[in-house]
Formats: sequence, structure tokens, C-alpha cells
Amino acid sequence: MNLPPSLPQDWEKWGETSIFFTEEWGVIHVFALNLNDAYAYHVVDYVFPDPQVEGRIGRVALGSRIYFFGGDLIEAADGDLIEAADGEYYTYPLKMRVYDLRSRTWRDGPDLLGPKPFPLVAVIEGKIYALPGESACCYTLERLTSLHGWAVFEEYDPARERWSRLEEPPMHCYRYRPVHIYHPGAKTLFIKQEQDEGLYAFNLSTKKWSVHPWWTDHTADDPVVDNLWLHYWDSQSLIIGNNLYVAAPYDVYLRKSYVVVHKLDLPIRVDDPHHMECSEEAITFRFGGMYFPHVFLFQLHDHKLCVVVFRDASKVGFIPVSVYKLPPRDSSTSANPAGGEAKLGRIFRRHGRFSGDLRPRSCMIIDSGEAPFHAGACS
Repeated sequence: MNLPPSLPQDWEKWGETSIFFTEEWGVIHVFALNLNDAYAYHVVDYVFPDPQVEGRIGRVALGSRIYFFGGDLIEAADGDLIEAADGEYYTYPLKMRVYDLRSRTWRDGPDLLGPKPFPLVAVIEGKIYALPGESACCYTLERLTSLHGWAVFEEYDPARERWSRLEEPPMHCYRYRPVHIYHPGAKTLFIKQEQDEGLYAFNLSTKKWSVHPWWTDHTADDPVVDNLWLHYWDSQSLIIGNNLYVAAPYDVYLRKSYVVVHKLDLPIRVDDPHHMECSEEAITFRFGGMYFPHVFLFQLHDHKLCVVVFRDASKVGFIPVSVYKLPPRDSSTSANPAGGEAKLGRIFRRHGRFSGDLRPRSCMIIDSGEAPFHAGACS
């Protein structure tokens, strides 16, 4: 396997990093992105400890440590649960493994208070939040959680090295794979899931949940909630200021991969059929029309957005990295300047990166392919 260069030993001196992961059967690849120059490095590989436990393992970085925890059971073809390694059924993995970037060593962390298959994991203000996601044995997990009193939603404090139980969420995520995004300005973690008409919010200040119904029934007082209902986003999306950045690995109709920017503070107009078109702005990037199943967004220093894409988790020798300039921090999201230009950079083969400017304007598309960008006002 042709991996990127290894993470330097003096990683704390050469710049701040952001950790991201790709997964293939039996192993999770860990990478670090330098937030100063957008260069990617290989950190370590995490091999699943129990072959009988399906991947679906939570992974997250906080400070100089990388945490792995959770996992799911596997069902056989006849629907029976495969027996766990210790000879017992219904044994969900509760162990945590910790990798220290300073010493490059592994150790065990504290056990979870409840199963976390395919967990939603977020790092917010120095703590880790974990919620179980989709489970192959959803009915079993839901029943056993109630039977044993397992914690569903947990918070990990690295200073105390312990998990704490939080208020149980108003929904079960086990049947439908949920996605989450954190809004720093609102100090709120938003969650939604497939085939479910609820948008759920956990406020980090009050440590309380709230439920927001489908936006077409009635709009909320907060346009952020309405826009998060209206637009597609996933757990790789970012909220920076009042903008929601969403990466699409590949669009079969446009025949390209792209990043869309939505204005979260733009009020929803139910009677306006052009609202969705007018509230989104996009920059598109294309690499030979290839499909990229792994797309990651990062906010770099100097107010830039970085897009990292992988063609295949097991073929990570070529990592295209795109760097775009974000709109000024004090710019109005409701402004609609006419004209303007966008600079398109060239591809650098060493890390496959190219750079350009991203200056959102209404209905503007910047294309890194052959065609120049075009901009137009919303009608």
C-alpha cells in the first residue's frame, strides 16, 4: 500500500493538525492534515481486535490522543447472532483503545456505559460525545438497552478519564443510520436520520434535547433549524459562521463532485419554489470524472476551506486536496454582488492538491474543469 508520508515525530512543533479516518475491512487508517499548509500524513492503522465484531467502530481525536470504541454484532445469513469470541451471545464491545501521538503507544481507556454500534461521535469544547448509530441487530440492541439499563448517550471527559451518562435522546437511532452536525454559534448538536421526520437538537449549555418537526408543517422561529431541515447534509459537513458546507462525493447528473454552501440565516419562504436554488451556492471540483466515496472538509488557518477526497480507502497513495478561500468573516450572507471572478488553481501531483478562491455569491458555481465559472442572480 502506498501511504502518504508518516507523521513527523515533532508534530506539536510544526503545526496544528486535524485527524481523519478511512476504513476498509478489518482496519481503520488514521491520517493527519496540517492545518497550516494542507499536507496530509499517515499516522497509524487500527486493526479490529475481534474478527467476530463488525467494524462500525467509533473513532475520534482529541488533543494528542486518538480514541477507538464501540462496535456492532454480526448476524449470520439465517438471522442468528454470531457467537462472540468469549462464548457469549449479545456481547457488545464496550472497550476503549487510546493511541498517544506523543509517545506513539497504545493503552486501554475506560469502558463505555452502554453499547455504541456505528456511533455518532463529536468532539465539542474538549469533551467527546457518543450516541449509538445504526445497528445490524437493532431490535436486539433496543430491547437489551432497556433491559440492562445501558447508557444511550454519553460524555467522555479526558481530564477525569471517565464516561458520564447524559439525558436519553428522544429517539432510537438503531434502525436508521443517523447523521450529526455541530453548530458552534448555537452550541447545539443537531441530529437527523433516514426515514425519520424528526430533527433533534442537543443543547450543550442546558444539556437538554429538543425535537423539531418537519418544516413544511410549520416553520420554526429559528431559520437555522428550518435550513437544516430543508437541505441535505451529513456528518462530514461543516458549519462555519452562518454557512453550511456540504460535500457530495459524486453527482451522477452533473457528472462531478462538488461542495455546496447554504446560508443558514436565510429565512425559509414556503411559498417560494426557488428558495432552495437561491439559498445555495456551490464550488465544484472534478478529477477526471472519478467517483470519490470518501470526502472530508476542514477549516484551515487563514480562513480557508480544505477538501480532501479518497478514491478508495485501500488505495490512498493519491489524495487530492483542494484549498479554497472562505468569504470574509464580516461579509453579509444576504448580499448578492454581481459579476466578480474566481481564480482556479492547478493540480499539484505530490499531494494531488489544487487551490482556488471560494467567494459565495447567489447561485454562483465555480468549476475546476474546462468550463469557466458562471454567476447569476436568483430569479
